[in-house]
Amino acid sequence: MLQSIKSVLWTSVLLLFSLAAHSASETLQWTAPTHNEDGSVLTDLDGYNIYYGCQQSGDYPNSVHIEDESLLEYEITGLPADTECYYVATAFNVAGDESQYSGELTKTTVGEPLALSGPVENLIVTWQESSGVPMAVARLGSAASAQGTPQAGPALTLAHTVSAGTDRVLIVALTSEENSNHTHDSVDYGGQAMTKVVDALADSTFEQRTSIWALFDADIDSATDNVITPSWSPSPDLGHIHAQAYSGVDQTGGDTTFPDTATANTLSGTPNPLVTDVTGVADGAVVAARGSGNPSTFTWLADVDNELTEESDSSMGGSMADVLTTGAGNVDVEGTASSQNRGAQAAIVIAPSAGGASASLVISKIHRLQLKAELNR
Repeated sequence: MLQSIKSVLWTSVLLLFSLAAHSASETLQWTAPTHNEDGSVLTDLDGYNIYYGCQQSGDYPNSVHIEDESLLEYEITGLPADTECYYVATAFNVAGDESQYSGELTKTTVGEPLALSGPVENLIVTWQESSGVPMAVARLGSAASAQGTPQAGPALTLAHTVSAGTDRVLIVALTSEENSNHTHDSVDYGGQAMTKVVDALADSTFEQRTSIWALFDADIDSATDNVITPSWSPSPDLGHIHAQAYSGVDQTGGDTTFPDTATANTLSGTPNPLVTDVTGVADGAVVAARGSGNPSTFTWLADVDNELTEESDSSMGGSMADVLTTGAGNVDVEGTASSQNRGAQAAIVIAPSAGGASASLVISKIHRLQLKAELNR
C-alpha cells in the first residue's frame, strides 16, 4: 500500500472575471504528481483534494473532493469579494492514501464586477498582468534547535517541519567548537542540499565556527523528510543546530535574496558583545547566530528600536536570533554571551519577495461606446 504521495505542485492561478454580484471566483491549476515520496513511480493516482479558507493562513474550513486524476484545474465560486483567501491541495491514490499539503497559495479576490448601463457596442474586457505587490518577510512557525557532541557520537541532527506558506526559506545556523582546524562542509534537509550564506571563524588552539545556510521554497517541497543533517570536517567536540523558517522571501538567491552579510570574532572574553553591522532592507529581516566557547545564555540587541528575538539557544554555547525590519538602514547587531572565552558571530539580511503577479481590468472600445462602469477591488 502506498504510504504517502508527494504534494501537488502548484503552477499558476488564473483570476477570472465573474458576473456574480458581491462574490468572486478563482480557478486553480496544478500539475499532477508523478512519484511517491520514496521515489517510486506513482501508478495509482485517483484524484485531488482542495482545502481553502478566507480567515487566516493555515485555516482551511472548506474543501473540494475531486475523484478524477485527469482534472488539473477547478473553479471555486462564492468567495467573498476583496478578501485574502488561502489554498492548499493534496493528491490521493486508489487506496485512499493522501499526500501532505502542497505549499499554501494566497490570493486576494476581486471585488464587485463591472456594472454597465447604456447602449454598448463591441466592449472588450481583458486582464493585464502587473509585477505584483511586494510581500514582507515573516516568521513561519516556531524555531528549533539541537546540541550534542558529534565527535564522541552520536551524529547530530535536527527534525524540523517547515509550515505551509508563500515564498518560503529555511534558515539553519551551525555553531561549533573543536580543538583543531575544522569546517562546516554541508547541510542537508530531507535530501536537499542547503546553500551556505556566510561563515565566521575564531581561530586559535580551540576553533569556534558559526555558519548560516538557506533552502528555498521549491527545494523545501522536494524534501523527502524533515531532518536537518550537517556535515563537518572533522566532527567537532561541541555542535549546535538552529533552524527557523520565513515566508515572503525573495526566491532569486545570492546577493538578491541576501543583500548583506557580516561576521565578527574574538579569541578571548572580550569584546563582549560581538557586533555585526549590516544594512537592512524594508519589509525584510536580519538573522544572526553566534557561539561563545563556553556554556552561556545570550542577549541580543539591534539599533532598530527593538531587541532581536532569540529564536533558539543551546546551553552548550550557541544561539540564533532575528529581527524583522520595517525600513531600510544600518542595523548594528550585538550578541552578548554570559560566559565567553572565544566567539564567532555572523549576520545576514533577508530581502522580501516581489510577490505574485496581480491583475487589473483593461477596458477598450471599438467604434461607439456609451459606458458607466464601477469597479471595486
